[in-house]
Amino acid sequence: MNSLNASLPLILLVLGTSILTTGCRMQSTVLTTESLSTRVDELLGGQHSVTLQAGRLTDFSWQKLCFRRDDQLSLEFEIDGISRRVALPYEAFFIDEGHVPNSLENTCIRPSELIVVRRKYPGFSGPVEFQSAQAGSGG
Repeated sequence: MNSLNASLPLILLVLGTSILTTGCRMQSTVLTTESLSTRVDELLGGQHSVTLQAGRLTDFSWQKLCFRRDDQLSLEFEIDGISRRVALPYEAFFIDEGHVPNSLENTCIRPSELIVVRRKYPGFSGPVEFQSAQAGSGG
């Protein structure tokens, strides 16, 4: 019994460390060019384009996504009131200028909104374009 009482603090320390470490991993919402490329390839599944809910672009939850055009395409995710931005090279991803129909330039969307993800040139691996899926068209 005496050795059990002596090892109890060690058991609690290990258990507490495990819980804290697990909590830290779950808060990670890292999005990179590589992870987005992989996700887009999975979503396209060999097709030229796909219409889907914007929330499917990531494997983490977010409340708002804003698209910005500058020297690079920027995706700005709002996650629980905190803005997280990922810059993407135009060689791999792009959105059209705001005057082009269905452009997402300077637009913010919710995870439930429909977007079109498509390859700019069918049969090639890139670049991938993000477009608005017009509500009401086709039905």
